[in-house]
Amino acid sequence: MTISNSAGVDIPINNQINIANELMMEKGVLNIGKNLLVLKENCIITPANPFSTTNMIQTFTSFTDNGVKKFLPSGASTFLYPMGTSGKYTPVSITITSNTNVGGSLTIKPADENHPSVLDVNNVLHYYWVLKANGLVNYSAEAKMKYIPTDVMVTGINTVYDYITARLLNDGTGNWNKFDVTGVNEPTNELVFSFSGTNDAGITGEYTAGIDVAIPNQVASYITKQNGLWTNVSTWETYPIAGGPIPVGGPRGSITYIQHTVTIPSNYISSYQTNFSATGILNVGTSYGHRLGYVNGNGKIIQESGILPAGVYDDFFSTSKGTIEFTGNTDYDILSDITSLNNIILSGTGKRRFANHNF
Repeated sequence: MTISNSAGVDIPINNQINIANELMMEKGVLNIGKNLLVLKENCIITPANPFSTTNMIQTFTSFTDNGVKKFLPSGASTFLYPMGTSGKYTPVSITITSNTNVGGSLTIKPADENHPSVLDVNNVLHYYWVLKANGLVNYSAEAKMKYIPTDVMVTGINTVYDYITARLLNDGTGNWNKFDVTGVNEPTNELVFSFSGTNDAGITGEYTAGIDVAIPNQVASYITKQNGLWTNVSTWETYPIAGGPIPVGGPRGSITYIQHTVTIPSNYISSYQTNFSATGILNVGTSYGHRLGYVNGNGKIIQESGILPAGVYDDFFSTSKGTIEFTGNTDYDILSDITSLNNIILSGTGKRRFANHNF
């Protein structure tokens, strides 16, 4: 497939593109949006003209995107993900020295924001990359992630030369892996991460940089202890050890465990990860602008609008897992970018308009 259109090429939502041999980037942005772009093992990406903000692959730049998935050959290889966001070219290059499995893949997607769990948003990179490995074994490589200088945030005497690289693996521990200042190549505006003989669990996660003290050693975790408002301190307790302080306004950028009925009374609630027990209910109501992060478990989300909180719902929507209830007394569209989920309830009055795609 050749992209040769200075106006760009937009892929409509709910489409997966699979390319077996070659993607030729001549001119124009290939905007895949939330869709997944799959490049087979022998597929190459050829720049007929140099990659740039006007000649690249673009997503919606959200952690909820599906990104670019490249199947990797065994042994040594190199590959460049020529990706970016609107007006930002932020590619990721990988140089692999070892990979013993055939059929493994690495999916990459950029997120044009600071990581939600950081302690100080004014001293971290306002950009991060999500990596998802599947079937990689004995994987040794170096990854270089290109950042834009305007996304570097510092205060006081801090500079980008004080930045360290850091990653948060998606292993459930909430532990940040912090490295040192040598991982940031300031002259080339690159973050450098090394992998040695690892597998999927040692790769899948989020990668960024910032001042050491601005990045927590561990993402804070909270669990509900009674029904209540998200913003009420009395609704929560620290987890797994109770007794710690609860942030004013409720958890933010944290790992949350919902086992009671929690109502969101205001806009822009944020979590890194939201876990539901069978008795857990999150009532969003008509509020908006929320970020639930990675959504897991088999509870229920209730809302009175068709726009779900930003999140990765792969687990929550899977068989025998969570429920979405659309309620209220107004007419609105639902499931415009979702093709399957485990259980749906339509309640209240008014019309619930399904999108024009198979569901």
